[in-house]
Amino acid sequence: MNSTNPNRNSSSLLPEKCGRIFFFFMLTFLSTLIIMVMTPGKAEARHSTHIPKHALEGYITRCSENSAMIGCSPMGEIYENNGKISQALLIYRKHCIKNNDAHSCVLAAEVLQERRRPDEAMELFHKACLMDKAVEYCDRALAEYAGRKDFKNEFRLNRMLCETHSEGSELSRYCYNAGKFLLENNDTAKAEHFYLKGCNSQSTADEQNHCIDQAVTLAQQGEYRLSAKLFEVSCLKNSLYSCHHGAMIYIQELQQPSRAVVLAKKACDLNNPEGCYRVAEIYSMSDSSPEDVPAYYIKACETNFRDSCQKQKLHAKSQN
Repeated sequence: MNSTNPNRNSSSLLPEKCGRIFFFFMLTFLSTLIIMVMTPGKAEARHSTHIPKHALEGYITRCSENSAMIGCSPMGEIYENNGKISQALLIYRKHCIKNNDAHSCVLAAEVLQERRRPDEAMELFHKACLMDKAVEYCDRALAEYAGRKDFKNEFRLNRMLCETHSEGSELSRYCYNAGKFLLENNDTAKAEHFYLKGCNSQSTADEQNHCIDQAVTLAQQGEYRLSAKLFEVSCLKNSLYSCHHGAMIYIQELQQPSRAVVLAKKACDLNNPEGCYRVAEIYSMSDSSPEDVPAYYIKACETNFRDSCQKQKLHAKSQN
């Protein structure tokens, strides 16, 4: 007759039962975390969710010890939303420093700002920018410097970003910012370096337009020499507008016809009749008028530039 020992059966089932309970607890805990992270707008629901203290502390400990662990930054936000700011700041900082996570640096900086620790906050805003050169982080750091009227450090960050970017609109923007600061501080020679570096990074039409905008602004400010150089850069990259305005500045404001004729010739090469006409006019006003002056008048005349037709006839008569 087979008999069953109830004590033996219950003791053998105990580890299995505990394992199931632990598995169910962990599944519930992780599910709760996911729901809390994925629904950031439901603050009241987060506050009402109960997470066992020992489980939460264990998770935070592992997060702090393992900087690569997924969930560090969201756990900080959970703490922050529950009013545990010190714990949130600890997580943000660890994830920022150990894992080089720019977003966590910004979150830590924002907490520090609220705690009126602006210098520490500024250091982390700056650090976030340096980590990945993301526009949003760098712009935030620059805005913080400007808000503090710390224009020297704002310039230094712009200068560093200008020197480290190789292309793109971010490069040109940071270069122009650095150039503007130097120009306002009467360091025209250094300002020119940054303006030209930004203007030479014209890999897109928008960037060329930015260069032209800078040239127009500089001309309005009376910075004709620098303005003409920026117009020249854009002209040589096939901007007729820049060729025209650059040539006019070289002639009217700087009295440098030799530079103006370079831009006018470029416009003429781009089949712009006014450019051809201007080449002929500049040569006609010089002491040594070259033999190809009639050719430029004729080319402009052939495209119905009437002033050039008349001037070509007058020039022909004067040579007879």
